[in-house]
Amino acid sequence: MYELFKDFCNIPPQVRKITGGGAKERFSIWFQTFTHPEFKNYREIFYKNKIDESGNFVLKNEKLVFRKGLCDEAFLEKWLTARAIAYWFINDGSYRKNASNTKIINFSLSTHGFSKEENEFLSNFLNKQYNLNTKVYQDVNHYYININNIDVLNFRLLIKDYIHSDFHYKIFDDSVFIN
Repeated sequence: MYELFKDFCNIPPQVRKITGGGAKERFSIWFQTFTHPEFKNYREIFYKNKIDESGNFVLKNEKLVFRKGLCDEAFLEKWLTARAIAYWFINDGSYRKNASNTKIINFSLSTHGFSKEENEFLSNFLNKQYNLNTKVYQDVNHYYININNIDVLNFRLLIKDYIHSDFHYKIFDDSVFIN
């Protein structure tokens, strides 16, 4: 992904060690982009605008939203490609394995910042565009998209070509080897 954004970065990707929080030690690879006018339209599509008391625009990464008329099916057809879904999943997706911890039985996309209606819109789009059978589930007060065991293989096939080998653990398990 860095290759796509390297012209908007001043340093190459960095490795960060993550500890604490009850989880085992792990590492993260990250990079940071410049604030750039090229990104403004995307921010306006997905983030609420915040205005302070003086009427100035305040950059706060508040709840993600679909701005009516900006993020519709035509927008998703153009931008929510298999590559985009792969990057989304690697960044904000998860998997669940069976009881013996040998086989992935479902994937989920963390869409907790979206409303139920927005999740259903995304789920329906994924089902129609990529022939999946995703469903929206509720997790306490938030919603997320689940890719069930019927579509685990189809989802893998959709995104596998865009997944760096360092992240194969998120899509492959002991029962599957896809070249």
